[in-house]
Amino acid sequence: MSGAQAIAVLVALVRDTFRQGLASGIFWLMLGVTAICTLFCLSVGVTGSTRLDRERGEAQFLPADDPLAVDPAAARKAGVDIVSGEVTLGFGAVRVRLGRDARDAVQFILVVLGGGVAGAAGILLTLVWTAGFMPSFLEPGNAAVLLAKPVPRWFLLLGKYVGLVAFVAAQASLFVLATWFALGMKTGEWVGVYLLAIPMLLLQFSIFASVSILLAVFTRSTVICVFGSILFWLMCWGMNYGRHAMLVLPELQNVQTAAELPEQARTQLGFAAQVQLAVGNLVTAPAAANVDLLRALAMPWQVGQAAAVLAEPRPRQSLVVEAGYWLMPKPADLNMVFFDVLNAHQYYAEALDLRQVRKRQAEADKAGRVEFWFRPGLSIWTSFPFNLGVFALAMMQWQKTDY
Repeated sequence: MSGAQAIAVLVALVRDTFRQGLASGIFWLMLGVTAICTLFCLSVGVTGSTRLDRERGEAQFLPADDPLAVDPAAARKAGVDIVSGEVTLGFGAVRVRLGRDARDAVQFILVVLGGGVAGAAGILLTLVWTAGFMPSFLEPGNAAVLLAKPVPRWFLLLGKYVGLVAFVAAQASLFVLATWFALGMKTGEWVGVYLLAIPMLLLQFSIFASVSILLAVFTRSTVICVFGSILFWLMCWGMNYGRHAMLVLPELQNVQTAAELPEQARTQLGFAAQVQLAVGNLVTAPAAANVDLLRALAMPWQVGQAAAVLAEPRPRQSLVVEAGYWLMPKPADLNMVFFDVLNAHQYYAEALDLRQVRKRQAEADKAGRVEFWFRPGLSIWTSFPFNLGVFALAMMQWQKTDY
């Protein structure tokens, strides 16, 4: 097969994927979501906003109704901005006082939209909506026609995979560009980093789509492709978050039990328990004069030392968790990268404060220690080998499938 023939076949497969999307109504469904979100962005307006001074680092500001904001001139002299203005939604139907300035209001809306596109909702929707493409493509009637052409099997599967990614790329680009342009045109605030939602979505979708293709090759069942892809996606999130949780949550760190302590430490610990019991009795006694003095005299240095040895936290080193984290896709890490760029942490609190993972990585880098708490580059690149392995397995299975 020549290069021109390969390009022609690839274009035909991409065109066939778009035709499939149009015929099934998925194209129009995704286009409708884009239209609704774009209309919402066109309904946003900001009036009376005062731009915060960020040149000196984190902006210092006060709301207009704060008692300390009665003298705007003095506040500005002290480097403190007075927040004013409001944001309107629904073409003025809803009015909300600005908490900061126009840029922060726009960025908050983009965080919500970006989280839906590059985060959980976007990936789940695209996986569910496109899950039926591959089983339909691999049906005996359709596959027999394709296999009659002088094209290698693996190239047909690769072309369909490229068609899926191209279909999602077109829809994601349209969504992101339309909402970004509508919001920027209405507010005058152009937050360019929001455009990173496009590659983030495509990277995640391309990884999980390969799992959907593998399931389609083995089963040719749309239901299995949908639920299998979602189950694997949840597994990756659990592995990703679970690994970070083991590093930053004290209750998931190793704590030595009394049986693990050396004999001397166990003796000190037993003495500590006796002292604590005696002090407790003194505290509850009717005549508890000079309890503080008694406590200070009764708590020798070795008691505190034994307690420190017993409760010394150590990160739990699990080979299985670490191997799973580095070998499997990392959707949580990819979202962390995107939300860090948008500075989303000033708008919402995470259920698991993953900033501790970033902080410890920064501390290790500053100290010159080679540690792997959270490295965005490695998180992205180590997700590709899994994708290639799954896709190679799907090709091997399809090569030996009879039609």
